Amino acid sequence: MLSCEETKAAGECPNTSPFNCAKTCFDKSQPVAAKDVRCPVPPEAFDGKPVDAKSSYAVGEAVTYKCNYMDVTRERLCLSSGRWATLGTVCSECPVGWHKNADTKQCYRYLETNVNYAEAVGKCTALNSNVTTSKSKEENAFILRLIYSPIWLGLTDKGEEGKFVWEDGTELSYSNWNDDEPNNWDNSQDCVELTKKGKWNDRSCENSYGVLCKRPVQEVKFCLDFWDKCRDMLELKPTMCTDFPEFAEVQCQQTCSICKTDSMLKCPVEPAGPNSLTAETRSEVPGGTIVNYACNKDSTRESGDTSRLCTQSGKLSGSLLKCTSKIITAPATTIPTTPLPTTMVSTIKPTAETNGCQPGWMNSGGHCYRLMSSAMTFREAAVLCKREESTLVSIGSETENDFITGIIQSEIWLGATDVENTGSYSWMDGSAFSFDNRSPSEQTGSADGRGCVEMGTDGEWNGISCYHLRRHGICKKAGPTCPNDWISGPNGQQCYWYVKQMLTFREAAVLCKRNGAMLTSIQSKEENDFVMRTLTQAVWIGATNLRDKERYIWMDLTPVSFFNWKRSGSNNSDCLEMEVGGRWRSVSCKTGKREAVCEKVGKPCPTGWTLYSATNQCYKKFEAVADHFMFLVECLIEGYEAVSIKDEEEQNFINGLKGPGNMWLGLDDTFEESVFKWVDFTPLAYTNWEDSRPGGIGQDDRDCVIMTDTGKWRDVSCDNQFSYMCRAPLFQD
Repeated sequence: MLSCEETKAAGECPNTSPFNCAKTCFDKSQPVAAKDVRCPVPPEAFDGKPVDAKSSYAVGEAVTYKCNYMDVTRERLCLSSGRWATLGTVCSECPVGWHKNADTKQCYRYLETNVNYAEAVGKCTALNSNVTTSKSKEENAFILRLIYSPIWLGLTDKGEEGKFVWEDGTELSYSNWNDDEPNNWDNSQDCVELTKKGKWNDRSCENSYGVLCKRPVQEVKFCLDFWDKCRDMLELKPTMCTDFPEFAEVQCQQTCSICKTDSMLKCPVEPAGPNSLTAETRSEVPGGTIVNYACNKDSTRESGDTSRLCTQSGKLSGSLLKCTSKIITAPATTIPTTPLPTTMVSTIKPTAETNGCQPGWMNSGGHCYRLMSSAMTFREAAVLCKREESTLVSIGSETENDFITGIIQSEIWLGATDVENTGSYSWMDGSAFSFDNRSPSEQTGSADGRGCVEMGTDGEWNGISCYHLRRHGICKKAGPTCPNDWISGPNGQQCYWYVKQMLTFREAAVLCKRNGAMLTSIQSKEENDFVMRTLTQAVWIGATNLRDKERYIWMDLTPVSFFNWKRSGSNNSDCLEMEVGGRWRSVSCKTGKREAVCEKVGKPCPTGWTLYSATNQCYKKFEAVADHFMFLVECLIEGYEAVSIKDEEEQNFINGLKGPGNMWLGLDDTFEESVFKWVDFTPLAYTNWEDSRPGGIGQDDRDCVIMTDTGKWRDVSCDNQFSYMCRAPLFQD
């Protein structure tokens, strides 16, 4: 594999992933000359000015900008192109570390400290902000996503007992008091606590709680690009604006043509070229619109782009799609004189399907990576990766760290926690924690055994809380699980090998067997369409009527239940071939030679696991006990997921597998009281509660769910210790 520098020198940047070698490929200067490049005096931005600027800067040096509002500063880097990073602006609506609420037009910052109310006011004042208010149900819910312990609200009745007023002077129009609150216990409760459940309690102002500060957003005055790689990224990947919402809505508004001032922008639509088509019927499209092109069924892409964006320039991005016909004259065949090979033979040109990652995933160093388009909690990110049969990214080297740094545009979760051993981090995918890019002060780990790790856009890591904070994430999984030259099937449970050699039926069957496979069996139209996609001539498939002239059976002895006969049907010959168009024809097993398709079937459930055919997944009961949080972590760390139950049949299966005693389910209401949700995001369509369960509002300590000895469900405290069950996909290589 070429290094990034070799890739650029060979002119291969346009042909690689838009994320691979991003830094090298997007830098238009020659890397060897970078040491002689300098950046000029940094210019003023519309919302900030450079502080103590020099006359010139070396590559990698930064200048500090003082924003025109409040006390915010930003840094701007000198790039190896001799340009300053970040076009047009350095300051944005919310400072780094603050979270924007688009509905309230406010910025929020959570301070991980417990202080009394007066100290909370002082800390927020020092940040040119106020202790947060909560003036609507929606804002109350938003705040809960930012905190992981009770906090002060900027609400008191110090002026008049019983009349609560916000710190900003506005009267109380919305409230969410807990039962029997406010009660002014002992005539000493003039301040207000917001609990982790979102309920309010009046409390003594001398109590200690967390602090959430709040300040208005600074409106960005112009629609600009906030990243100097916007146009280069769009050039290499025309669907960036639609595939990655943050790229379009936060970083590259101008490039993606979503500025409000661009409502009149139009781009003419180029008609499709020979052997291609487009569904777009308009002669011109508005800014930000994607126009899709495709090759005809019998054609393949030669050059150009299948997706083109209407950009700020008034032109579609990329170039017109060019397609060539794939209908060719089959070459004359000769009888091979070489012995039957014992190794795999294939001349298939590698594609996104044959050499690695699925669409939407990036390939680097033998692994596949996928960037999340929105921020979420650590648990949500971990579960989302698990549903993609992957884990939150682990980083094993400086090279991998640089690759990840090159593709992110905001802080991300890393797949490392110290929940098993406080202060000692481990990766969720089980790989060794041998590379650590935290600062020396960070490498002591967290104090409460609930520590997670984030990566910043500069590539450095920081230990942070696992709870309620929201970050983007990157999922990571191994590259293709099928051997070289084999293709992963449509459902991930089979591997296919297209044998590009003319063989008799017997030779083809023997070759497949020598490679641990059989001639393919076709079970559905989806599988038939998948197998036919790369055919250039007829191939053997693994069905014969040699055992029973009345019916065809596959080589694994299962009957053929799906047929795709050519219009003329079967002539009842011994064997079957698939033609280029996917139709089947019966032919003699003893005459003629054809190419072939071999198929390997996925592994069954591992030892100790039980298959549930309705979900096509494997289940295992673990006798070790854990609290609910550690139960979820234990499943995720091993690459599994917590069980969810969608119907009575699955309930009965899991209850039978559980055995006697109580067991955790992957169900809780930790984010919204009395709204129970499965941790894998599947809908709660079926329940099996005990009588009088769940406990409902007021039962603040009953947030998690067990299956009892009788099979009924009960809500209990998440701190209890119970056994648990994990599940895993049927096919894991």
